[in-house]
Amino acid sequence: MNYYNYILIPLIYILSFIIYLINPIRYSNDTYLYIPLHKLYYYISIIIHILNLVFMIYINTKYQITNKYILIIPLISGILLINIIYSKPIINDDSYNIPPSFLKKNTKTFILILLLLCTLLILHIPHIIKDNSIHNKYLFLALPINIIIILIITYKYIKYSPCKYNLPISWFF
Repeated sequence: MNYYNYILIPLIYILSFIIYLINPIRYSNDTYLYIPLHKLYYYISIIIHILNLVFMIYINTKYQITNKYILIIPLISGILLINIIYSKPIINDDSYNIPPSFLKKNTKTFILILLLLCTLLILHIPHIIKDNSIHNKYLFLALPINIIIILIITYKYIKYSPCKYNLPISWFF
């Protein structure tokens, strides 16, 4: 039995919430392709959790960890937690606005989740090459897609500047 799945997948799942929580861009009221950034990051976070669930389904079909209906619990709890974390955008009115205490420049969390996802990718590539099931190969695609999305979010987080996203200047790291 591959016990690393029991450790890596819950860690990735928890870190996905943390990268949504500490990202200051989710407070921006600017738009990207006519979509407000705070909504865009909300939807991206939900997509990341759905991709995590799809990869859990892949692991479950491969190693039969648990009942397949129990896997819906992380999705429901994830959407509830994201809705609890979600907050309205901050409008820059040129006054001094104190940033929330959890907004700190913490690129280590982003790099850690990317390393964990890449570790899972490397560990499962030999299994997917040997597998003849097209269904499992499509389920496995959730992992590289998740890595690409989190890479883009990490890049935006590292290049963050409050002026770019119309946030208060006091929110500079």
